Amino acid sequence: MVWVALRVLGFVMFEDALFYWSHRLLHIPVLYRWFHKRHHEFNVPFSLAAEYAHPVETVLGNFLPFLAGPVVIGAGLNELCLWFVVRMVKTAEAHSGYA
Repeated sequence: MVWVALRVLGFVMFEDALFYWSHRLLHIPVLYRWFHKRHHEFNVPFSLAAEYAHPVETVLGNFLPFLAGPVVIGAGLNELCLWFVVRMVKTAEAHSGYA
């Protein structure tokens, strides 16, 4: 169980760093206008707003950071399922208006 927790902590570290830098990249004016602005147009604090994004943003800013840790560190099916739940809860909470 300790190894699972340490591996998921590694996933968190990969995702946090890659999400931060990809999100900064998406705020470069030309990329913001083309891809990221759509996400900021949703003004209601509603958890499903997290998924309101351009497909390029979804891949660059969400899928790649989410999958980097499990791919680099390696993840079994149980760890991947746990990681998915952790990220979905955190994403919903971050966009709920209570964070």
